[in-house]
Amino acid sequence: MVTSARSMIDMHGPALSISPPNSGKDDGMRMKWIVMLVGVFASGAILTGRAGERGIQLVVTVEARRLAGADVSEQIARIIQTLLPGGRADVTYVTDGKAVRGTPSASVFGFEAGVVKLVPAGSVDVYSLNTGNRTYKVVSGNAKPFNAPVKFHLQPTGRTKTMLGLNARQVTGWLRVDPPSFPGEQQHISEVRADIDNWCTSTITIPPAMSRMMDIVPRIVGGPPDVQYAVTCPLALQSSVRVSVLPGYEIVSTVTSLRHLAQIPPDTFQIPAGYRRMSTDGTAPGK
Repeated sequence: MVTSARSMIDMHGPALSISPPNSGKDDGMRMKWIVMLVGVFASGAILTGRAGERGIQLVVTVEARRLAGADVSEQIARIIQTLLPGGRADVTYVTDGKAVRGTPSASVFGFEAGVVKLVPAGSVDVYSLNTGNRTYKVVSGNAKPFNAPVKFHLQPTGRTKTMLGLNARQVTGWLRVDPPSFPGEQQHISEVRADIDNWCTSTITIPPAMSRMMDIVPRIVGGPPDVQYAVTCPLALQSSVRVSVLPGYEIVSTVTSLRHLAQIPPDTFQIPAGYRRMSTDGTAPGK
């Protein structure tokens, strides 16, 4: 884990320089940054729990909460509405301890409506299955979204509470990355910062691929799973993240349901017959 040597004052000081809200270029720049942050998504962990169980199902509710008293521009409100229509959605995750499947109830950060994300056992690649046109795309699960180093630091606060019958401990910290430049556009953002407040449990172990789908920190850092982070926060039962490019909001992900599964249909983690593979740009391979 890489940590910054900057002081706590610098950590929480102004890190974002933007043009006025009516700037179309800044709106586009923010959208590109948010897409990079939430659109990026390893296995071999063994589930711990009851004898005879085959896996678990988690339902995660994702919300965009407006901070009390915050002055939110129309620009930011538009971006939130685009990325999370309605301000709230559920994602259902199923794992047998090796493979992972994520299904959204609607469009939500990192997921499109009607698109199922699947990581087969023994794979680090994420398969995005479009149930509407019966196609799928493949993206490396170890891809790094940024060329610049990502600095992050997390530590337990010592506070604990019970969530869904599990012991959870609070882990807080921050994440920073210098933005790349986009060709042909003026750079308005000098640094992107995320302040993180997680409630984590080690009672249940999930595959790293599942943690990446659920948790923004592994997605932004990219690359192979970070061992120290996996130990610090194996499973985030609740995660609140305030990102500097979305001032006035916090993104809250909460595990609202946890079920132990005795049986999982054998085709849960398979690509259905008849699905065509597409390139990441939406065209058939070779086109």
